[in-house]
Amino acid sequence: MLDKKHSYTTFGQLLVFVGLLNVIARVNIVLDVIITFLFIAKGGSLIRNKRWFKDKTWNYFLTVFGISYPLVKLVVFYFYFPEIIFNNTGNTISGLQIVFSSSIFLIPMSILSVVAAFRLNQLQKLGEE
Repeated sequence: MLDKKHSYTTFGQLLVFVGLLNVIARVNIVLDVIITFLFIAKGGSLIRNKRWFKDKTWNYFLTVFGISYPLVKLVVFYFYFPEIIFNNTGNTISGLQIVFSSSIFLIPMSILSVVAAFRLNQLQKLGEE
């Protein structure tokens, strides 16, 4: 997983995993598709050692977004999905049941984003020296 030639390879792999976990969790809106595409595309470009325009800004944005987005998504699942499911099917389901079923993928997504943020911070410090 660690590559001595291209130091951003590990960070790129973490971003790809975060994108894949978002796909598994539930890609049910256009925003999820866009977010997943950004994570996988940015991670893939880092693995291949390709740079994007304003590369550092993208790296920071995706790590912060990867930490906060899954938690916001769980809050939305908790408050709004039980009502939507009840209105569409008539089955009563608690918000906690939906959160637990989704947190299997969303919590690791957030944890991997934290690890990616630490990895990015290490890479930035190495670049300054």
